[in-house]
Amino acid sequence: EFCQEHIAADLDEVVLKEIIQNAFVYSAKSILERAKEGNDDVREYLTTLCLVLFDGNRVIYGNAGDGGVLVLREDGLYSALTQMQRNEEGDVYTLFAGEDHWEFGCIDEVVSVLLATDGVWCELCPPILKNEKITINIPLARKFMDRDEDCEESVLELQKNVTRYLEKYPSHLNDDKTILVGFNSDKKAQELDSDYYNIPNWSEAYKKMTNMVSSCDDNTKDNDSRINEPINND
Repeated sequence: EFCQEHIAADLDEVVLKEIIQNAFVYSAKSILERAKEGNDDVREYLTTLCLVLFDGNRVIYGNAGDGGVLVLREDGLYSALTQMQRNEEGDVYTLFAGEDHWEFGCIDEVVSVLLATDGVWCELCPPILKNEKITINIPLARKFMDRDEDCEESVLELQKNVTRYLEKYPSHLNDDKTILVGFNSDKKAQELDSDYYNIPNWSEAYKKMTNMVSSCDDNTKDNDSRINEPINND
């Protein structure tokens, strides 16, 4: 509603970024007012927010929370534009965490853009791939984003197929499985080497993560053992 009232085709990038930033402020204030009107605990209204403007080439985005924005660029690369906004304990920085935890940005030469809630985002950009050369589950992202449907009938069929897919995958999640995809059917991303589209080596990634955790645990134990050591004042 806020964006519809303020966005026009002739606005430049700077103004559009400001509109998105103001939309986040507007959203937070509106929710607080709604909670106040209903005499509700504002904690019942904790929410995340992900917002994108896509004109078929440029993506201007904002994000608050543990969802995310992924793009497929003209050069064929997939890029995660945002990070999950969580603290070290895993608690989510929601919209009410404020501007210090909001992300905004802009990128050009985009073919397709995807917004996802955390349930799907954790499958697209799983933490286990954080230290890998490719940190995105490319085959899964490609399934959603490398599209060329160019009529309403084919797009509706795609929506049905995606819905059925998400109902089954990932099987351990019953909620937080929402995605929104926008793509330019007149543009096609460059095809990269076949290796880029390989399924991630999950066992190798798990092994690396396990080794890193073990190393950190050993360092922690070493540091803990030093706590009781006397300080040499000589």
